[in-house]
Amino acid sequence: MPRNVLLLSATIIPLTGIKSMTRTDPAMRLKDYERALRFYMGLLARSFDSIVFCENSGADLRPLENVAEEAGAGGRVEFVSFQGLDFPPNYGRGFGEFKLVDHAMKHARFLQPTDDLVVWKCTGRYIIRNMEQLVQNRPSEFDVYCNYRNRPILWCDLYLLAWNIKGYQGVIKDCCHRLSEATREDGQCAEEKFRHLMDERSSVLKITPRFRRVPRIEGYRGWDNKPYQDRKALVRAVALKLAPWLWI
Repeated sequence: MPRNVLLLSATIIPLTGIKSMTRTDPAMRLKDYERALRFYMGLLARSFDSIVFCENSGADLRPLENVAEEAGAGGRVEFVSFQGLDFPPNYGRGFGEFKLVDHAMKHARFLQPTDDLVVWKCTGRYIIRNMEQLVQNRPSEFDVYCNYRNRPILWCDLYLLAWNIKGYQGVIKDCCHRLSEATREDGQCAEEKFRHLMDERSSVLKITPRFRRVPRIEGYRGWDNKPYQDRKALVRAVALKLAPWLWI
């Protein structure tokens, strides 16, 4: 049986000057993270064996630690906070996100490599209402489980990814340097860059490129501070059922 660990990525105090970042108020972001953490703690034992909450602005995590303790989940939720925003703002969100992933994979005790480890990386402010169904309906074997889109551009969603140790070592480890916006001469965003990187590794890794369920996201997007819209998820769910070849 796989050991499913949820990795929640977090930046409570964003780096000033990051492109496409409008939801920047630390107090507001902390409330987002608290809401999501409360939701995911409810999935412990049902979907996840443990949770790692990794934060890269060096913020005080005691309020969230108290939430976990009050819920009786202190022993199954690990908190990691470090100063990981020591890079120029023009490197972009993708660089910071996957630098955080590398730090968590190296330092979190719940993420130490074992053959049965499956990591589910989720943007920590988002609540994925059907996460339990996504985990239950995952493929039996994969190195990376993700969600590609081909329309209107080649893209890989980055708010939710799953991988095993082979997948991490084969494509995700150190990929932050490939996602840096400072080196994007073609103007592509991190989601586009990551898709191309995954395509390059598809011959040596077992990549499942489409989720079997459409994630139902609740939360505010960081780049425009607007809530996710259920109707888009509904359209994608219908397309997945009736036209599964239409990757939108």
